[in-house]
Amino acid sequence: MIQLSAITSRYYLSYFALVLVVGGFVMIHTIKESFFTNLDRVLAEEKNEIHFSLRDKKLPNKIKFSENVLIEQISDVKVHPDRYSTTKGHDVLTNETIEYRTLVTYFEQDAHIYKMSISQEVSSSLKRIYNNYLWNFLITLLVILIGSVLVNRYINKFVWSPFYALLVQIKNFNLSGQGRVDFEETKIKEFKELNSNIDLLLKRVKSDYQIQKEFLENSSHEFKTPLTIITQRLDLLIQSENLHQTELEHIQIIYDAARKMKYLNQHLTILFKLENKHYHERQEINLWQRTLYHLDQFEIKSHEKGLTITRFCSMPDFIIQSDIYLFDILISNLISNAIKHNLLVNGQINIRFTNYKLEIINTGYISTRKKEEIFERFAKVADNTVSTGLGLSIVKKIVQFYNWEIDYQVFENLHCFTIDFNPELVLALENY
Repeated sequence: MIQLSAITSRYYLSYFALVLVVGGFVMIHTIKESFFTNLDRVLAEEKNEIHFSLRDKKLPNKIKFSENVLIEQISDVKVHPDRYSTTKGHDVLTNETIEYRTLVTYFEQDAHIYKMSISQEVSSSLKRIYNNYLWNFLITLLVILIGSVLVNRYINKFVWSPFYALLVQIKNFNLSGQGRVDFEETKIKEFKELNSNIDLLLKRVKSDYQIQKEFLENSSHEFKTPLTIITQRLDLLIQSENLHQTELEHIQIIYDAARKMKYLNQHLTILFKLENKHYHERQEINLWQRTLYHLDQFEIKSHEKGLTITRFCSMPDFIIQSDIYLFDILISNLISNAIKHNLLVNGQINIRFTNYKLEIINTGYISTRKKEEIFERFAKVADNTVSTGLGLSIVKKIVQFYNWEIDYQVFENLHCFTIDFNPELVLALENY
């Protein structure tokens, strides 16, 4: 993205480039016209001096009055008006083309008409004047350019400071915190209106957030108690010896639905807190040791499905900064997913941590679902009466919360989740 200061500087530079081109052409034309006007005046004065010096003298048919003045008698019977022209000649010594300004004038003396040509070289003089004017023009333009850059920096630093201060405040604004923005004092009308409207908008957002938060907390609390009672009563019913198989199956369906509601309630609460950045605590966690801890927690489930689990780590001492509750959810959801959607026969799970990347690979059935859909809410890879369809969505939210990166790939019957914990990547994303 382009910064505002860069855009304004670009416009300034474009403007000065246009001024340089147009001004250069105008300057050259003006200098040339002014030079020829002055030179024509000099030629006219020289003509008058020559006329005065030749007064009352008998002139031959042709006379070389000086190096640049030629007088010759002509057969015309009338005097023509003076004529100024620019001609070019060739310098044999320097082998260069030289430009001359020539005045052709006519006068009558002793009943004869004479033509007088007065020439003045302009190439060297004009070039010298061009150079002088060009340097003055460039120096003036450079002073203006530097002054404009300094003014532009002043504008960006002081005039726009309330705007940039507001951007910082909005970026750091947290609904779960105080939810207050301290606006910088400004006398600029537009910034005052902007601050006022932003303040009104944030108050509305804060109010809506509080209503949503209270509703979720209240509903979560109110759901928890009856669901706990239902599951406890169902546990007692399942242990009864007087139930038939059909009744047990119906009770099991009710029990699974109650558990699903319980998990759904928990997962929606976690998602809400993640999206609103409620988790602030961080502690040092040994990534590999914590992963192995959760792997041991699922040992019974993996053993029941006859899964073969392999593990490898090249960075056993790598430490991350995270809320341990969120990290536990992240790892347990991925391991649980790898067990749940594995093959019924000869299933395998391979967990590796190398080059800051944690890979959880499991055998499984070929899925027709697109990989970008796997993290969507309420997405299920297979029918499961207890699954809420939010597990992988929570995983992605946790990864995004800490600026990690997650990727999902399928290679025939192998499903691979990769999380990149590279500290440099995290720092780059935090500063983005």
